[in-house]
Amino acid sequence: MRIRNLEELQNEIDADIAWRKKEIVDFHLLCSSNDTLEYLRRACFVMMCAHFEGSIRFASNAYVAYISSQSIKGSDLRTEINAIAVRKKKHQLFNQTNTKKVKVSSVSDVLKAYDDLFNGSFYIKINEDDLMPEIDDADPALPTEGNPSPDVLKEIAMILGLNYNALFRLRESFINSELLNPRHSVAHGEKRPIHANELNAAKEFVVKVMDDYTAAIMDAAINGLHMKNREVEIE
Repeated sequence: MRIRNLEELQNEIDADIAWRKKEIVDFHLLCSSNDTLEYLRRACFVMMCAHFEGSIRFASNAYVAYISSQSIKGSDLRTEINAIAVRKKKHQLFNQTNTKKVKVSSVSDVLKAYDDLFNGSFYIKINEDDLMPEIDDADPALPTEGNPSPDVLKEIAMILGLNYNALFRLRESFINSELLNPRHSVAHGEKRPIHANELNAAKEFVVKVMDDYTAAIMDAAINGLHMKNREVEIE
């Protein structure tokens, strides 16, 4: 999936949101008409959480793919955006698994990569045959770490220049207590019932977050919040 302009970014995000909403609404309706089938509510709840994560991951990485297609010099981009490309190179500096000191050569590699990016165009290259940037489903530019906690969401917002307070600050308690905790219990095999009111609340929450988050992504792209020296209200 390649994204070359704002129209394509909007179309891809709209298409992603559409199928997620349809699946959520259809499954929720099925559960509502089969109130005695507790396992359906449990399955539906986990699926809604999957769409919560999936919509954020898709929209975030679609934005990065859009930026990558614009041939923007690294020196014109915010440092956090450039860091995405450096991370994708998987230098030893970021894969240190023992207690040995980091080699100077490893640090030098990272600095050289950043210098090359700073003076060239930002580009997320997937393989040697790519003509245009794509979203890498196996190793996305911005991973969501499983079902994203507020800490993960704050990190993504900071990188993309989104206003975390406006999007998630007042939603942190719901995400932790009413979404992720029940989801983990069910997904990890506990006999944790999901009541109808919990399912209804999760449905309304996930659909609203998907709308708000994708709107914030499009606003960031339209206003060029990935560019250096743009006013970004993150906190």
